[in-house]
Amino acid sequence: AVKDGGSGAGAAANSKPANPLDNLIKAASRNDAEDAAAKTAATSSGGTEEAKAEEEAPLPSAEDVKQEKIATSRDALTKMVEACAPEKLRAALNMLAMYLRNLAKEPQVPRYGRISRTNNAYTKALKDVDHHLDLLVANGFEERSSGMGSRSPTLEWSEEWRENADEWAVDVLKDTITNIDAVVKSLGTGSAAAPNAAASAIPAANAVKTPSASTSSGAAANEQAVAVEGKQAPVASAASSSSPGFVAPSFQIPKAGQSSGVAAPSAAVAAPAPVAAPAAAP
Repeated sequence: AVKDGGSGAGAAANSKPANPLDNLIKAASRNDAEDAAAKTAATSSGGTEEAKAEEEAPLPSAEDVKQEKIATSRDALTKMVEACAPEKLRAALNMLAMYLRNLAKEPQVPRYGRISRTNNAYTKALKDVDHHLDLLVANGFEERSSGMGSRSPTLEWSEEWRENADEWAVDVLKDTITNIDAVVKSLGTGSAAAPNAAASAIPAANAVKTPSASTSSGAAANEQAVAVEGKQAPVASAASSSSPGFVAPSFQIPKAGQSSGVAAPSAAVAAPAPVAAPAAAP
């Protein structure tokens, strides 16, 4: 009995009342750990969903890529024409058209995909023409150095464009050539001849055809709604399933030099009206 009593007294002496502050600290730590675990799980789940979405996103088609690059090229040409003084524009456009024609005709020939920026012809025609480099870049050219410490940089047609020559690259070049020819023609007579007849005969890419009267009337007839149980059924789109999601805006020939501060020549000043002779004295 004494032993049991002693044991019970010892257990009572060793047991201490719980400290409320310790309980609060433990509870807070437990809550922090649970919050951190929940955030980690959410982040991991979100990252997985984003990665899955990227994997499932369809790659752009060749037609989509072509349309995007055609739009970029047309924009660069517009900026170049608007910034260039009219007296420099014709020579610059003819030089650019020559580079692109040769390349479009034989895209796998390395020399046609390389332009020396210190070449006399290049310097004379393009050195002081703003945005001409943007147009070349928009048609696949990249600036490269000719070597260590070289001061004669070159422009080279990129591998991406060369590898996709048959897919979309040559079509982009042809579209740019067509637009350049249109601008040169708009400048009036005296345009330089194309480098060669065969090269200049390249057809335009992505040409937009104007529908004929019969086609228009047929389209109008097809657009008539079909009555189904008193409701109008939607008419199927004329575009095919292979149509791209983006179509490049049509190219509008800009006015040369309108953003360069070069004023167009003013009209001739009219001759002053003759002054009436004084009346004779009576």
